[in-house]
Amino acid sequence: MRNNRLTGQMYEKMAVDYLMTRGYEIIKTNFYAKHGEIDIVAKKGDFLCFVEVKYRQSARYGLAAESISYPKKRSICLSAREYLWKNHIPLEQPIRFDVVAIQQTKIDLIENAFEYCLPSL
Repeated sequence: MRNNRLTGQMYEKMAVDYLMTRGYEIIKTNFYAKHGEIDIVAKKGDFLCFVEVKYRQSARYGLAAESISYPKKRSICLSAREYLWKNHIPLEQPIRFDVVAIQQTKIDLIENAFEYCLPSL
């Protein structure tokens, strides 16, 4: 039996390397907040990006990119809001939510994968 945490770290490292080759500046990995975790916080152009990494060994239970439920999106949004607050980032800062989907050995980047799903700050 594989250790899920070690497996997750391996794929998050793969995602970090992938993002860096696409011009992302990695700011933080594994930001832990009251409502959950953000896998990667990065800058790309003017955007502060909150990146979720999803891995699927096979498509048996659906594609990696499809596995982000509304409760998970809400958790990511709440955690992003906490990140902004803790780091004194102004509300004018453009943000977006990206997904790195890893399906077996294929990596896809979905920029602006979902919208902010909380009431306005």
